[in-house]
Amino acid sequence: MFGGRFRPDGQSGAYDIFNDLWEFDFGTRQWTELHDGGGVAPPPRYYPMSGYDEETDTFYVYGGNLNSDPLTFIEGRDLWAYRNGSWEQLDDPTGNAPSRRLFFGSTWDPVRKKMIMFGGQPGDFVSQAFNDTYALSVETGEWERLQGSNNAPSTRMHAHLLYDDTRDYLCC
Repeated sequence: MFGGRFRPDGQSGAYDIFNDLWEFDFGTRQWTELHDGGGVAPPPRYYPMSGYDEETDTFYVYGGNLNSDPLTFIEGRDLWAYRNGSWEQLDDPTGNAPSRRLFFGSTWDPVRKKMIMFGGQPGDFVSQAFNDTYALSVETGEWERLQGSNNAPSTRMHAHLLYDDTRDYLCC
């Protein structure tokens, strides 16, 4: 688990936002903090895109909301990798990038080593949500638009995605 936000029940105003990294062991049913967010680490954020590459034991984080104000959004467009107990900021992604957005659905494609993004919204509470699909290669740092036609799910925010590596399908 990386990042997130918290505000005590019954309070209003700014959230506390986090950049700590945790793992859960199903065998022992215990959480372990891998990184406390200090030193070299991504800035605190919530709603980022992330993926875990099992072959290289690397966890990736891209974007998310960097602002603690619940009515103002600051979108991150940075890419980070956590491996061997430390964070490294990778080069800014290039290529055919999606427009600025938050509240997207995302998943990890282990076959192509890409983080997949669907939909989202600019974070202004007014604009129409998106229904486009993009992939960010963690090997090249390059964005690519995936869909080639207008046949896609309707626009949406907060979608949940799943990559099915048996059929090589993206489900949402």
